[in-house]
Amino acid sequence: MSSLKAGEKVNGVTVAELGNGNRPLDMIVYTKGGKDYLLMANNKRGVMKVDLARSAPSTHHGCH
Repeated sequence: MSSLKAGEKVNGVTVAELGNGNRPLDMIVYTKGGKDYLLMANNKRGVMKVDLARSAPSTHHGCH
């Protein structure tokens, strides 16, 4: 974040679709069985579990 400069262009990548109007409230990353997961509490649905190995940016959609 310290390398960002005012007015500079920044690109973001969607890593999870949470649903219309849904916002993350808290996130916890943990490892189980050698895999990394994210537990995310949000404002409209129950806690979501995200397999971080499956959420890596895809080169098929122009993400790097």
